[in-house]
Amino acid sequence: MDKYKLCAAALSAALLAALPGCTLGTPTPTPTPTPTVAPTPNPYEEEAEAFAETFSQDHPGYELLDYAVGSPDTAPIHAAVIAKDTESGSSSTLFLLGDNGVTQQLELAQDSYTVYREEDGITLNGNVVRLSLDVSIPSAASLWEIHDYAITVTQDGDSILSTTQDTIRSE
Repeated sequence: MDKYKLCAAALSAALLAALPGCTLGTPTPTPTPTPTVAPTPNPYEEEAEAFAETFSQDHPGYELLDYAVGSPDTAPIHAAVIAKDTESGSSSTLFLLGDNGVTQQLELAQDSYTVYREEDGITLNGNVVRLSLDVSIPSAASLWEIHDYAITVTQDGDSILSTTQDTIRSE
């Protein structure tokens, strides 16, 4: 019997020595690395930046104030640019860059002096360009109104077509 006790003691000692490396319960899974997915580049970004870089050469007499870059969701608008007429100082000119490099120039609030509302920005949502202008009231030069524009854009071949909705913001 002493042999059995001696073997049992040796086996118990061996198990106790091995137990600190073991854990009870569910094993911790080895983390699997998640693949890094590069963001999908916006195909219109490069085109809009090139348009902005050459804007002053291609459109003398205008100063680029701000622009919004399109995406496949904003088709046919690749970029929308608001510019200031350097002669009059009025910032009511919108340039639209469409498919195949087609550009359209729109005049908003033609008969008034306007200032682009930078704090509101210029945005694209679907095929609609949104921006706001402070518009001088011709009959009272010291009074201004805020005009919010929503310009819906379509393209027919080499022509960009637009409809403009002008809303005067109530204070």
